[in-house]
Amino acid sequence: ESFQEEKSKLLESFQEDKSKLEKRLLTAVQEAVEERLELEKKTEVSIAELESSKRQLEELIAAVVEENKEQLDRIQQLESEMKAQEDRNKYLDQLLHAEISSKTVAEEESIRLQQDL
Repeated sequence: ESFQEEKSKLLESFQEDKSKLEKRLLTAVQEAVEERLELEKKTEVSIAELESSKRQLEELIAAVVEENKEQLDRIQQLESEMKAQEDRNKYLDQLLHAEISSKTVAEEESIRLQQDL
């Protein structure tokens, strides 16, 4: 009977240990599930924040592109205005040279006429 008692005690001890292990395992599984859910929630929040940041960057890039386009248009307009001004200056310069040449010819003629007199 002593063997039977020892066997019973061992079985009882084994059942207690098994029960404790099952409880620890269940607790560990519950904690792992909670951690997983928390990580999934954080991941969803991070993804939402990243998508929001991406949208903001896309909007900013679009605004910068538009601003650059406007500046480029303005630069091209200024270049066109500068070219027109250069053309006007060349024309006025030609008129001035023509006027100078005309005066020089008139002066030379005037000198000849005076010498003839």
